[in-house]
Amino acid sequence: MKLKIILPSAMDVANTVFDEEKGELEMDLLFYGDGREGVGGVVQVIGEDASLLFRGVVKINGQTAKVSVADRTKQVKPLIEKKKKA
Repeated sequence: MKLKIILPSAMDVANTVFDEEKGELEMDLLFYGDGREGVGGVVQVIGEDASLLFRGVVKINGQTAKVSVADRTKQVKPLIEKKKKA
């Protein structure tokens, strides 16, 4: 099993630095709108057969500094697309 961390784009972070000796990744988070939520990257868990077991977006709350991971493993149709068919 592998863990893969994908950094967000320059739209979400700045000044990204990886210290290979310490194994530390550091970046400045950028917040927009009301500043309640920022993106810290994408985390993937990949199986031995290269299958995607889990994908999640790492979110940082701009008010509390708490970190959460929102599951993005299975894609679904947007709600607006579902409403058009009805």
